[in-house]
Amino acid sequence: MRLIVPGAEWVCAEEQGTGTEIWRANFGAGHAVVRRAVFRDGRVYICTGFMKPELWAIKVDGAGDVTDSHVAWTCEKQVPEISSPLVSGSEIYFVSSKGVATCLDAKTGESIWQQRLGGNFAASPLLADDKLYFTSQEGITTVLKPGRKYEEIARNQLFGQTLASLAISGDSLLIRTQSQLSC
Repeated sequence: MRLIVPGAEWVCAEEQGTGTEIWRANFGAGHAVVRRAVFRDGRVYICTGFMKPELWAIKVDGAGDVTDSHVAWTCEKQVPEISSPLVSGSEIYFVSSKGVATCLDAKTGESIWQQRLGGNFAASPLLADDKLYFTSQEGITTVLKPGRKYEEIARNQLFGQTLASLAISGDSLLIRTQSQLSC
């Protein structure tokens, strides 16, 4: 079992329990890495943090410094500074802080679609009931159908600033705004 630890300038894979380093990759001047790493099909996807946010796809089967040998691809366009990416099927989805949603091919990093949702974003997207949920700081949740074409299903407005990511409890969707919790 491995633990993926993104930090300032480096992401490391460590043995869970012992902390022994397995591999590391240097992504440069990134700092304040607040997003979670996402794993799928032998790759870990990390966002590099503030200053120059990038999304990196790293193959996890390496050892030592894998910066030059195991980085499958990188993306520098509209990468979030705060929210985490989401992998579903063969696609990876994310939304920039300025409201541009992106879908890439998770294996190649090839751009599939980009769409301006409007608003500002801190919350990570959520996949539930075969729907993607993107919630802006202004309290607007845009619901999309996952896939290789942009397909908006709905938009919902809540009242109050929303910075928190959506959560699921059983069959319920939980949304926290500045002043209330909605279910």
